[in-house]
Amino acid sequence: MSLPTTAPSDPLAIYSIGLKLRTLRITKGLTLSRLAHQTELSTALLSKLETDHMTPTLHTLERICRVYGISLGHFFCEPQHHSVSITRKAATARHRGDQLPRPIPLHVSTPETHQLAQIIEIPARASVTVGECGAVTELTAYVIEGAVYATIAGSREKLETGDSVVLSTDQPMVWSGEESPCQLLTVFVRPMSAAA
Repeated sequence: MSLPTTAPSDPLAIYSIGLKLRTLRITKGLTLSRLAHQTELSTALLSKLETDHMTPTLHTLERICRVYGISLGHFFCEPQHHSVSITRKAATARHRGDQLPRPIPLHVSTPETHQLAQIIEIPARASVTVGECGAVTELTAYVIEGAVYATIAGSREKLETGDSVVLSTDQPMVWSGEESPCQLLTVFVRPMSAAA
């Protein structure tokens, strides 16, 4: 079942600038204080930018870009491929008296796809980033236990035990276990090699 997403009030939310800033910093293994020292910006400012509590100026982004050796274009790539479908547990509940199995498709697979399945365990107050800007990530995830927050392209959804999501996007995504530990069963589609 595909659900429409409400348009974010911030027109820059689609670019997920805070998420991209955080992903870059974590990927480079920098702390906020180390990045602050290298950019000559305050840790408080950098924290507000990463959590989308403040919108960065172009001058601020340019200073950060110099540290990472990237262009401003990294922060403003438009989603070219983005599709999300969420199936809630309530939509898959059996009707009273229903004794027959009822298949519920979550996504359509093709004979050409290769999959990588894994269980992701996320401790409380921890998060994991999946995908990156410009590289298409396709996955199906099912929440086995707990509640997980999925943040992507300016949208934030809380998924609870029994909920699932089918995702195809070229934007990074963060899974967060904010209230308690959680487990997700995920199936990633791996890109086909050129030789295949």
